[in-house]
Amino acid sequence: VGADAYRLAIGRTPKQRVIAGIPRSHAEYRAALGFETPLDDSEQLAFASRLHSDDFAQTLADRGLVCTELRIELTDDDGALHTRTWAHPANFTPMDIINRIRWQTEELPRNIEHTGAGISEIALVATRVARAADHEPGLWNTSPDERIHHHLTRIQNLLGYEGVCTGALGGGRLSADRQIMLPWGSSLPSSSSLSHLPWPGRITGAAPSSVFPEGPGRAVLRDAQGAEVRVDGEDFLTADPASLEVEGPGFHWRSPVRAWSKPWPLQERWWAEPVPSSPQPMEHRMQVLGDDGSAWLLRYRHATANWVLEARYD
Repeated sequence: VGADAYRLAIGRTPKQRVIAGIPRSHAEYRAALGFETPLDDSEQLAFASRLHSDDFAQTLADRGLVCTELRIELTDDDGALHTRTWAHPANFTPMDIINRIRWQTEELPRNIEHTGAGISEIALVATRVARAADHEPGLWNTSPDERIHHHLTRIQNLLGYEGVCTGALGGGRLSADRQIMLPWGSSLPSSSSLSHLPWPGRITGAAPSSVFPEGPGRAVLRDAQGAEVRVDGEDFLTADPASLEVEGPGFHWRSPVRAWSKPWPLQERWWAEPVPSSPQPMEHRMQVLGDDGSAWLLRYRHATANWVLEARYD
């Protein structure tokens, strides 16, 4: 072990080998492949890595393991290291590894002054592994349906890594801010996974099913006498709501109001306002339940003294 560590430190490792160790709470497996002539084309690099990817997956399979999170390290002929960690909804097959190598190579920055730069070494690191038996089809298997995974992966191979996306919830106060579209097979980035933070003013409980991020719809809240209901400086409604009229992309709805929540303040990015004159929140949010059972999330803008439609609960 000491001799292998010494040869690794001075760069005298074989061009292709698998090194097993336990650097963290789980085993980590690494395999490196070097090229005498650096390759610059992503398709050539993917083709040259076919056997390497097969050997990497087979080595894990021989140990009864599969890779669920993979780090690909690309080293160019200048010695610069380009790394990226990929997640998978099930586990990486050799073809999945090849596709990730191609996608990662296509995203590398191009140095115009050094057009001959290419990739001289590829290293595959299984940063997260699992027992192969846990990923076999069964009654209690939690992996995605094989047919869904198969078809989405085929479409992704044709359209590219970001060609197929799925929705996820991230951190934020506004409904549109919490919507994150992730490429199929990827995990939520740490910079966006901030849902554990307090986020004062955010919605608790179930998230809305329909969000209007671009140009929120118009909303008019009226009392029993037909006057518009607003939010005063004490965070209270000026009157009890009696009817609500909302208008959004492709729909127009009006109904009596059955119930409503207390408006709660929302103040963020106050420094971006032309004149941040007062500590009063710039907006309030409020949930309204229609007489027909429909539920809406409204936002009151103090600057314009009107309501806008943020989201709808279906």
